[in-house]
Amino acid sequence: MDKFFYQTSIKSSIHDTLKEMCISASNESWLAPTPINIPTLYFDESILLQDEFLSEFMSKVVTKSVLFRLLPNIGYGWHVDRRRQCVINMLINVDIGTSYCLFTDKKPEIESFPIYSINYIPEYYYLLNTKEFHSIYNLDKPRYILSIGIMQDGPIYSDVLEIVKELSEKRSWG
Repeated sequence: MDKFFYQTSIKSSIHDTLKEMCISASNESWLAPTPINIPTLYFDESILLQDEFLSEFMSKVVTKSVLFRLLPNIGYGWHVDRRRQCVINMLINVDIGTSYCLFTDKKPEIESFPIYSINYIPEYYYLLNTKEFHSIYNLDKPRYILSIGIMQDGPIYSDVLEIVKELSEKRSWG
């Protein structure tokens, strides 16, 4: 479903480092910034350069990265990102529960509309078109995501998709 998201075949080589950061961070370390109000952990982004794929990607595109923690029984309503063109996300494998990341190409204010769901595989990278309507619903356990944002003044989703596909096909990562 390239219009909304692209699932790479690239497994993260820094997953375990990020997982440990999530587990060991105190509750006070997780900030709840406005406007998104989702607990956010900022970290030294040089960690990302230890991953060959991310290192090469970040040499081509300027990014801003965070870790998000969505608490149980929380939803993040339908929206289009204002500050980011698109993101590369990775679900971090910390006692994974049930959660949904949904997209639609219709205004979600109407009664019935098509939805498209990402079936995240932990530790793998996904490119998301955050300029399309999307929503997140987390049910029973905290959900941890590495989110590498391509900011508003950066390349648009279709251009980033070409870069990610080119890098994905270039060689085997990890």
